[in-house]
Amino acid sequence: MARFAYQSNDTGAGNGRFLKILLDRKNGRALNVTTNTWKAAGSVSSSDRRLFLQQGASPFLGLYSRELALGPVGEFYEYTADLTFNDGRPFYCERRYVSDGAFAQTPDAATNALAGKAHFEFIHLQTGLGPNRLFVRAMDHATGEIWNRQANAWAPFGSVSESDSRIFLWPESGDFANVYAIDVDGMGSRQELWLHYYDAQLFPNEPKNGVERFRLFNGSVTSGGSLPPFKIEAVKAHGVLTVADRLDPNNEPDTILVVNARAAPTFLARLVDASGAPILAAAIASIRGNVSELRAWEPSYERPIAGHYQFAIPVSESIFDVLQVNYLWDDQPDSQGYNFRFQPSTALYQAFPDRGKLYALEIEFTPTTGECFGFRFLVKTK
Repeated sequence: MARFAYQSNDTGAGNGRFLKILLDRKNGRALNVTTNTWKAAGSVSSSDRRLFLQQGASPFLGLYSRELALGPVGEFYEYTADLTFNDGRPFYCERRYVSDGAFAQTPDAATNALAGKAHFEFIHLQTGLGPNRLFVRAMDHATGEIWNRQANAWAPFGSVSESDSRIFLWPESGDFANVYAIDVDGMGSRQELWLHYYDAQLFPNEPKNGVERFRLFNGSVTSGGSLPPFKIEAVKAHGVLTVADRLDPNNEPDTILVVNARAAPTFLARLVDASGAPILAAAIASIRGNVSELRAWEPSYERPIAGHYQFAIPVSESIFDVLQVNYLWDDQPDSQGYNFRFQPSTALYQAFPDRGKLYALEIEFTPTTGECFGFRFLVKTK
Protein backbone atom coordinates (compact mmCIF):
# COMPACT_ATOMS: atom_id res chain seq x y z
CA MET A 1 0.00 0.00 0.00
CA ALA A 2 1.20 3.53 -0.81
CA ARG A 3 0.42 6.06 1.90
CA PHE A 4 -0.28 9.74 1.20
CA ALA A 5 -0.30 12.20 4.08
CA TYR A 6 -0.33 15.88 4.98
CA GLN A 7 0.38 17.41 8.40
CA SER A 8 -1.66 20.53 9.26
CA ASN A 9 -1.90 22.82 12.26
CA ASP A 10 -5.66 22.74 11.73
CA THR A 11 -6.74 19.74 13.81
CA GLY A 12 -10.44 19.93 12.97
CA ALA A 13 -10.54 20.11 9.18
CA GLY A 14 -12.35 16.80 8.76
CA ASN A 15 -12.20 14.52 5.71
CA GLY A 16 -13.19 16.94 2.93
CA ARG A 17 -10.52 19.65 2.93
CA PHE A 18 -7.03 18.32 2.13
CA LEU A 19 -6.49 16.27 -1.01
CA LYS A 20 -3.88 14.76 -3.30
CA ILE A 21 -3.85 14.59 -7.10
CA LEU A 22 -1.58 11.99 -8.70
CA LEU A 23 -0.29 12.47 -12.25
CA ASP A 24 1.87 10.10 -14.26
CA ARG A 25 3.50 12.87 -16.28
CA LYS A 26 5.65 10.59 -18.39
CA ASN A 27 2.65 8.75 -19.81
CA GLY A 28 0.10 11.58 -19.68
CA ARG A 29 -2.12 9.86 -17.13
CA ALA A 30 -4.01 10.75 -13.97
CA LEU A 31 -5.19 8.49 -11.19
CA ASN A 32 -8.97 8.09 -11.26
CA VAL A 33 -9.62 7.84 -7.54
CA THR A 34 -13.19 6.60 -8.08
CA THR A 35 -12.07 3.51 -10.02
CA ASN A 36 -8.49 3.40 -8.65
CA THR A 37 -7.05 3.10 -12.16
CA TRP A 38 -4.69 5.22 -14.26
CA LYS A 39 -6.41 6.86 -17.22
CA ALA A 40 -5.47 9.40 -19.90
CA ALA A 41 -5.34 12.69 -18.00
CA GLY A 42 -7.92 14.42 -20.19
CA SER A 43 -10.47 11.68 -19.55
CA VAL A 44 -10.45 12.02 -15.75
CA SER A 45 -12.78 14.66 -14.34
CA SER A 46 -11.70 17.10 -11.64
CA SER A 47 -13.80 15.33 -9.02
CA ASP A 48 -12.46 11.90 -9.95
CA ARG A 49 -8.86 13.13 -9.56
CA ARG A 50 -9.27 14.25 -5.97
CA LEU A 51 -7.94 11.85 -3.36
CA PHE A 52 -9.34 13.30 -0.13
CA LEU A 53 -7.29 12.66 2.99
CA GLN A 54 -8.92 11.39 6.15
CA GLN A 55 -8.36 13.00 9.51
CA GLY A 56 -6.51 10.91 12.04
CA ALA A 57 -7.95 9.99 15.41
CA SER A 58 -6.63 11.44 18.67
CA PRO A 59 -3.78 12.15 19.32
CA PHE A 60 -3.12 12.56 15.56
CA LEU A 61 -5.91 15.04 14.77
CA GLY A 62 -3.57 17.17 12.65
CA LEU A 63 -2.50 14.25 10.45
CA TYR A 64 -4.52 13.65 7.30
CA SER A 65 -3.74 10.52 5.31
CA ARG A 66 -5.00 7.87 2.91
CA GLU A 67 -3.69 4.55 1.62
CA LEU A 68 -4.03 3.06 -1.86
CA ALA A 69 -2.71 0.04 -3.74
CA LEU A 70 -1.07 1.46 -6.87
CA GLY A 71 0.46 -1.56 -8.54
CA PRO A 72 4.11 -2.20 -9.45
CA VAL A 73 7.06 0.14 -8.93
CA GLY A 74 6.96 3.51 -10.71
CA GLU A 75 7.33 7.29 -10.57
CA PHE A 76 4.60 9.91 -10.43
CA TYR A 77 3.89 13.49 -9.34
CA GLU A 78 1.99 14.00 -6.10
CA TYR A 79 0.18 17.35 -5.78
CA THR A 80 -1.18 18.62 -2.47
CA ALA A 81 -4.20 20.94 -2.39
CA ASP A 82 -6.39 22.59 0.23
CA LEU A 83 -9.98 23.39 -0.75
CA THR A 84 -10.01 26.44 1.53
CA PHE A 85 -6.74 27.85 0.17
CA ASN A 86 -5.72 29.13 -3.27
CA ASP A 87 -9.10 28.12 -4.74
CA GLY A 88 -8.28 24.49 -4.07
CA ARG A 89 -5.39 24.46 -6.54
CA PRO A 90 -2.13 22.63 -5.75
CA PHE A 91 0.29 24.45 -3.49
CA TYR A 92 2.95 21.77 -3.37
CA CYS A 93 4.27 19.01 -5.63
CA GLU A 94 6.71 16.14 -5.14
CA ARG A 95 8.04 13.48 -7.47
CA ARG A 96 7.37 10.12 -5.88
CA TYR A 97 8.88 6.70 -6.39
CA VAL A 98 7.33 4.14 -4.09
CA SER A 99 7.61 0.42 -3.53
CA ASP A 100 4.18 -0.43 -4.87
CA GLY A 101 4.42 2.27 -7.43
CA ALA A 102 2.39 4.18 -9.94
CA PHE A 103 2.42 2.20 -13.16
CA ALA A 104 -0.50 -0.13 -12.46
CA GLN A 105 -1.36 -0.40 -16.15
CA THR A 106 0.79 -0.85 -19.24
CA PRO A 107 0.96 2.46 -21.17
CA ASP A 108 -0.66 2.44 -24.57
CA ALA A 109 -0.19 4.70 -27.59
CA ALA A 110 -2.90 7.11 -26.44
CA THR A 111 -1.29 7.73 -23.05
CA ASN A 112 2.39 7.56 -23.93
CA ALA A 113 2.82 10.76 -25.96
CA LEU A 114 5.20 12.38 -23.44
CA ALA A 115 7.55 9.42 -22.98
CA GLY A 116 11.11 10.55 -23.72
CA LYS A 117 10.40 14.20 -22.90
CA ALA A 118 11.73 15.99 -19.83
CA HIS A 119 9.01 17.66 -17.75
CA PHE A 120 9.80 20.84 -15.77
CA GLU A 121 7.32 22.77 -13.68
CA PHE A 122 6.92 25.41 -11.01
CA ILE A 123 3.93 25.97 -8.72
CA HIS A 124 2.99 29.59 -8.09
CA LEU A 125 0.18 30.89 -5.90
CA GLN A 126 -0.95 33.17 -8.72
CA THR A 127 -2.70 32.18 -11.92
CA GLY A 128 -2.58 34.11 -15.20
CA LEU A 129 1.13 34.98 -15.16
CA GLY A 130 1.41 34.14 -18.83
CA PRO A 131 4.00 32.11 -20.74
CA ASN A 132 6.92 34.56 -20.56
CA ARG A 133 7.53 35.04 -16.87
CA LEU A 134 8.66 31.87 -15.07
CA PHE A 135 11.56 29.95 -16.56
CA VAL A 136 14.11 27.27 -15.73
CA ARG A 137 17.76 26.79 -16.64
CA ALA A 138 19.05 23.23 -17.03
CA MET A 139 22.77 22.82 -16.34
CA ASP A 140 24.77 19.62 -16.61
CA HIS A 141 27.59 20.01 -14.10
CA ALA A 142 29.08 16.63 -15.00
CA THR A 143 29.89 17.74 -18.56
CA GLY A 144 29.96 21.53 -18.13
CA GLU A 145 27.04 22.07 -20.49
CA ILE A 146 23.83 24.11 -20.41
CA TRP A 147 20.66 23.60 -22.44
CA ASN A 148 20.33 26.09 -25.31
CA ARG A 149 16.58 26.48 -25.67
CA GLN A 150 16.84 28.29 -28.99
CA ALA A 151 18.95 25.56 -30.58
CA ASN A 152 17.35 22.72 -28.57
CA ALA A 153 20.79 21.31 -27.85
CA TRP A 154 23.40 21.07 -25.10
CA ALA A 155 26.32 23.51 -25.35
CA PRO A 156 29.30 24.55 -23.19
CA PHE A 157 28.44 26.95 -20.34
CA GLY A 158 30.12 30.04 -21.74
CA SER A 159 28.78 29.64 -25.27
CA VAL A 160 25.08 30.19 -24.49
CA SER A 161 23.65 33.66 -23.87
CA GLU A 162 21.54 34.41 -20.82
CA SER A 163 18.40 34.75 -22.91
CA ASP A 164 19.00 31.56 -24.95
CA SER A 165 19.32 29.49 -21.75
CA ARG A 166 15.81 30.39 -20.56
CA ILE A 167 13.31 27.54 -20.79
CA PHE A 168 10.01 29.37 -20.31
CA LEU A 169 7.18 27.58 -18.53
CA TRP A 170 3.61 27.70 -19.80
CA PRO A 171 0.52 27.96 -17.60
CA GLU A 172 -1.72 24.94 -17.45
CA SER A 173 -5.50 25.09 -17.07
CA GLY A 174 -8.36 24.20 -14.76
CA ASP A 175 -7.30 22.81 -11.39
CA PHE A 176 -3.67 23.36 -12.43
CA ALA A 177 -3.93 26.97 -13.60
CA ASN A 178 -1.24 27.93 -11.10
CA VAL A 179 1.13 25.25 -12.37
CA TYR A 180 3.60 26.48 -15.00
CA ALA A 181 5.28 23.70 -16.96
CA ILE A 182 6.88 22.56 -20.18
CA ASP A 183 7.92 19.26 -21.79
CA VAL A 184 11.25 19.41 -23.61
CA ASP A 185 12.26 16.86 -26.21
CA GLY A 186 15.77 15.87 -27.27
CA MET A 187 17.61 16.22 -23.95
CA GLY A 188 18.73 12.59 -23.93
CA SER A 189 20.31 10.98 -20.88
CA ARG A 190 22.10 13.10 -18.29
CA GLN A 191 23.60 11.89 -15.02
CA GLU A 192 23.84 15.19 -13.11
CA LEU A 193 21.32 17.79 -14.21
CA TRP A 194 20.83 20.87 -12.03
CA LEU A 195 17.65 22.90 -12.46
CA HIS A 196 17.43 26.58 -11.46
CA TYR A 197 13.98 28.24 -11.45
CA TYR A 198 13.56 31.99 -12.08
CA ASP A 199 10.95 34.74 -12.29
CA ALA A 200 11.66 37.07 -15.23
CA GLN A 201 9.98 40.04 -13.50
CA LEU A 202 11.41 39.45 -10.03
CA PHE A 203 15.17 38.89 -9.77
CA PRO A 204 15.68 37.43 -13.28
CA ASN A 205 19.29 36.60 -12.46
CA GLU A 206 18.68 34.94 -9.10
CA PRO A 207 17.02 31.52 -8.73
CA LYS A 208 13.54 31.82 -7.24
CA ASN A 209 13.15 28.33 -5.81
CA GLY A 210 16.66 27.15 -5.03
CA VAL A 211 18.20 24.30 -6.98
CA GLU A 212 16.99 20.81 -7.84
CA ARG A 213 19.28 18.02 -8.96
CA PHE A 214 18.00 15.25 -11.20
CA ARG A 215 19.03 12.69 -13.78
CA LEU A 216 17.67 12.32 -17.28
CA PHE A 217 17.08 8.91 -18.77
CA ASN A 218 16.25 9.24 -22.47
CA GLY A 219 14.70 12.60 -21.69
CA SER A 220 12.56 11.48 -18.75
CA VAL A 221 13.29 13.37 -15.53
CA THR A 222 13.90 10.93 -12.72
CA SER A 223 14.83 11.71 -9.15
CA GLY A 224 18.35 10.41 -9.25
CA GLY A 225 20.70 12.72 -7.40
CA SER A 226 21.07 14.38 -4.02
CA LEU A 227 22.26 17.94 -3.66
CA PRO A 228 24.34 18.98 -0.63
CA PRO A 229 24.31 20.26 1.99
CA PHE A 230 22.60 17.31 3.65
CA LYS A 231 20.86 17.18 6.99
CA ILE A 232 19.06 14.86 9.39
CA GLU A 233 15.36 15.75 9.21
CA ALA A 234 14.05 13.28 11.79
CA VAL A 235 15.36 10.53 14.08
CA LYS A 236 13.81 7.75 16.12
CA ALA A 237 14.85 4.75 18.20
CA HIS A 238 12.98 1.47 18.45
CA GLY A 239 13.33 -1.19 21.15
CA VAL A 240 13.95 1.19 24.05
CA LEU A 241 12.26 1.76 27.40
CA THR A 242 11.43 5.34 26.44
CA VAL A 243 10.12 6.20 22.99
CA ALA A 244 12.27 9.06 21.77
CA ASP A 245 12.01 10.84 18.45
CA ARG A 246 12.95 14.20 17.07
CA LEU A 247 11.93 16.35 14.12
CA ASP A 248 14.83 18.52 12.95
CA PRO A 249 17.18 17.08 15.60
CA ASN A 250 19.95 19.52 14.67
CA ASN A 251 17.94 22.35 16.23
CA GLU A 252 16.92 20.49 19.40
CA PRO A 253 18.74 19.12 22.47
CA ASP A 254 20.35 15.69 22.37
CA THR A 255 17.94 12.80 22.09
CA ILE A 256 18.25 10.82 25.34
CA LEU A 257 17.14 7.19 25.45
CA VAL A 258 16.70 4.80 28.36
CA VAL A 259 17.43 1.14 27.60
CA ASN A 260 18.20 -2.05 29.46
CA ALA A 261 21.90 -2.81 29.69
CA ARG A 262 23.10 -5.14 26.92
CA ALA A 263 20.15 -4.14 24.71
CA ALA A 264 20.52 -3.51 20.97
CA PRO A 265 17.99 -0.84 19.92
CA THR A 266 17.32 0.04 16.29
CA PHE A 267 18.23 3.60 15.33
CA LEU A 268 16.34 5.29 12.48
CA ALA A 269 16.71 8.60 10.67
CA ARG A 270 15.43 10.46 7.63
CA LEU A 271 18.24 12.06 5.65
CA VAL A 272 17.41 14.79 3.15
CA ASP A 273 19.32 17.02 0.76
CA ALA A 274 19.24 20.77 0.17
CA SER A 275 15.95 20.55 -1.74
CA GLY A 276 14.28 18.59 1.07
CA ALA A 277 14.22 15.36 -0.95
CA PRO A 278 15.31 12.10 0.70
CA ILE A 279 18.89 11.31 -0.21
CA LEU A 280 19.84 8.23 -2.23
CA ALA A 281 22.39 5.61 -1.22
CA ALA A 282 24.57 6.69 -4.15
CA ALA A 283 25.04 10.08 -2.47
CA ILE A 284 26.83 8.52 0.54
CA ALA A 285 30.41 7.29 0.22
CA SER A 286 30.75 5.80 3.73
CA ILE A 287 29.20 5.72 7.21
CA ARG A 288 31.01 5.35 10.51
CA GLY A 289 29.63 4.73 13.98
CA ASN A 290 31.12 5.13 17.42
CA VAL A 291 29.96 4.23 20.95
CA SER A 292 31.60 5.80 24.00
CA GLU A 293 30.90 5.85 27.72
CA LEU A 294 30.41 9.37 29.14
CA ARG A 295 30.20 10.91 32.61
CA ALA A 296 27.71 13.71 33.22
CA TRP A 297 29.91 15.22 35.94
CA GLU A 298 33.12 14.98 33.89
CA PRO A 299 32.60 16.52 30.42
CA SER A 300 36.07 15.56 29.18
CA TYR A 301 35.64 11.85 30.00
CA GLU A 302 35.06 9.59 27.02
CA ARG A 303 35.85 5.88 27.07
CA PRO A 304 35.58 3.93 23.78
CA ILE A 305 33.52 0.73 23.96
CA ALA A 306 35.36 -2.34 22.72
CA GLY A 307 34.09 -3.61 19.39
CA HIS A 308 32.08 -0.42 18.78
CA TYR A 309 34.81 2.16 18.28
CA GLN A 310 35.01 3.86 14.87
CA PHE A 311 33.31 0.99 13.07
CA ALA A 312 32.07 0.99 9.48
CA ILE A 313 28.36 0.74 8.65
CA PRO A 314 27.69 -0.65 5.14
CA VAL A 315 25.86 1.93 3.04
CA SER A 316 24.03 -0.73 1.01
CA GLU A 317 22.60 -2.31 4.17
CA SER A 318 21.56 0.84 6.01
CA ILE A 319 20.32 3.46 3.49
CA PHE A 320 17.16 3.02 1.44
CA ASP A 321 16.38 4.87 -1.79
CA VAL A 322 12.67 4.75 -0.86
CA LEU A 323 11.32 6.03 2.46
CA GLN A 324 10.29 3.15 4.73
CA VAL A 325 7.05 3.26 6.72
CA ASN A 326 6.47 0.18 8.89
CA TYR A 327 6.15 -0.90 12.50
CA LEU A 328 9.54 0.64 13.29
CA TRP A 329 8.26 4.09 12.22
CA ASP A 330 4.55 4.63 12.79
CA ASP A 331 3.00 8.10 13.04
CA GLN A 332 5.69 9.50 15.34
CA PRO A 333 7.43 11.84 14.84
CA ASP A 334 5.56 12.01 11.50
CA SER A 335 4.17 9.70 8.83
CA GLN A 336 6.86 10.17 6.16
CA GLY A 337 9.18 7.38 7.24
CA TYR A 338 12.93 6.77 7.38
CA ASN A 339 15.70 5.99 4.92
CA PHE A 340 18.49 5.09 7.36
CA ARG A 341 18.41 2.11 9.74
CA PHE A 342 21.11 0.77 12.04
CA GLN A 343 21.18 -1.80 14.82
CA PRO A 344 24.51 -2.40 16.61
CA SER A 345 25.84 -5.93 16.45
CA THR A 346 26.17 -7.63 19.85
CA ALA A 347 27.39 -11.03 18.67
CA LEU A 348 30.92 -10.42 20.02
CA TYR A 349 30.73 -7.21 22.08
CA GLN A 350 27.86 -5.41 23.79
CA ALA A 351 27.31 -1.81 22.68
CA PHE A 352 25.81 -0.72 26.02
CA PRO A 353 27.24 -3.31 28.40
CA ASP A 354 26.81 -1.97 31.93
CA ARG A 355 23.89 -0.82 34.07
CA GLY A 356 23.62 2.74 35.33
CA LYS A 357 25.88 4.20 32.66
CA LEU A 358 25.62 7.00 30.10
CA TYR A 359 26.71 6.23 26.55
CA ALA A 360 26.88 8.22 23.33
CA LEU A 361 26.17 6.68 19.93
CA GLU A 362 27.48 8.87 17.11
CA ILE A 363 26.79 8.27 13.42
CA GLU A 364 28.80 10.18 10.79
CA PHE A 365 27.97 10.21 7.08
CA THR A 366 30.58 11.03 4.43
CA PRO A 367 28.82 12.05 1.19
CA THR A 368 30.28 11.67 -2.28
CA THR A 369 29.88 15.46 -2.63
CA GLY A 370 29.79 18.00 0.18
CA GLU A 371 30.68 18.02 3.86
CA CYS A 372 30.28 15.26 6.46
CA PHE A 373 27.20 15.31 8.67
CA GLY A 374 25.73 13.15 11.41
CA PHE A 375 23.72 12.82 14.61
CA ARG A 376 24.08 11.59 18.16
CA PHE A 377 21.96 9.65 20.65
CA LEU A 378 22.67 9.69 24.40
CA VAL A 379 21.81 6.31 25.91
CA LYS A 380 21.18 5.71 29.64
CA THR A 381 21.15 2.10 30.83
CA LYS A 382 19.13 0.49 33.63
